[in-house]
Amino acid sequence: MSASQQDLYPNKLWVETPLIRSPHLSSHLQAEVYLKLETLQPTQSFKYRGITHYAQHALRTYGPDVHLVIASSGNAGIAAASAAKILKLRCTVFLPHGVSQSTIDYMRKEGAEIVIEGNYYLQARQAAQKAVDADPKAVMVPGYDDPLLWEGHASLVHEVQQQLPAGTRPDAIFCSFGGGGLAGGIIVGCKAVGATNNGRNARLELLLPIPVDERWAIHWRRRLESQPEWNDGGA
Repeated sequence: MSASQQDLYPNKLWVETPLIRSPHLSSHLQAEVYLKLETLQPTQSFKYRGITHYAQHALRTYGPDVHLVIASSGNAGIAAASAAKILKLRCTVFLPHGVSQSTIDYMRKEGAEIVIEGNYYLQARQAAQKAVDADPKAVMVPGYDDPLLWEGHASLVHEVQQQLPAGTRPDAIFCSFGGGGLAGGIIVGCKAVGATNNGRNARLELLLPIPVDERWAIHWRRRLESQPEWNDGGA
């Protein structure tokens, strides 16, 4: 980790993951393709970066009695439960019906309290917010939409800058786009490290799912339209 990263992320909980060149994809696409292996994080997801960063900030801000509350359908809740266990904080995860029993068991093993509420994520999120409103020690841990979360995810880009061959600047960064947390982190990270190619920002290519909930789609369409740089290469 570079000195600048140590200043940005003191006492980080995530691990620096490898960046490897993919011979198969590079040959197939006729380009130099690198893969960032975020499945090697302690909870096997990039979400561990932003969630642990947020949890550490909550501990510093509110003290050891802070109660972490999060709505999730999987990886974000697992990351929050794991962070809370390490930091010795109380954690409650609100899940919609349909989450696998193995996921629930994992969160409980990490010490999280589990509440099953609603058939969809948004319904679980509403129930979590009510719980936070009723508990003066509780804070809502965002799953995807918060600058602190993006700041944590941005550490991925800081690592990539150090791991790429000397003098290499990415032409494009591809990432999946669900709630948009990873995309937000990559944008923040690229701006922080000045990731440009011939004076231009590296394009962020988004692999977009088809939203099940129309309100979700409208929300992110508005977010994308209000952030022109988020649209560069988006599909």
